[in-house]
Amino acid sequence: RFIDDFMRVKPDGHIRFYTAAEWTAICGRCGLEPRDAFVSTIRFPRNMQEIYSEIAARHGQKAAARYDYQVSGGEVFVTAPVNNLLFGRIAAD
Repeated sequence: RFIDDFMRVKPDGHIRFYTAAEWTAICGRCGLEPRDAFVSTIRFPRNMQEIYSEIAARHGQKAAARYDYQVSGGEVFVTAPVNNLLFGRIAAD
């Protein structure tokens, strides 16, 4: 939930990232099954060093240490893994 808290400070209305298991359950209820998956990374820059420090303190350094982050000139760059999932219709018997 660390990265979710980091993303929520953006004005775009971010709610949360779902895990691969959560997506599989959600899509399974709609008649879809996983076909392929891979993990990539995405880098989130934010001009919010103070807010980032508050988020890191709230989650503890152990949680924050799971992500690659850099601070430069007051801007925080967080690199996080992202699930990329492909679903297809469950085949009829």
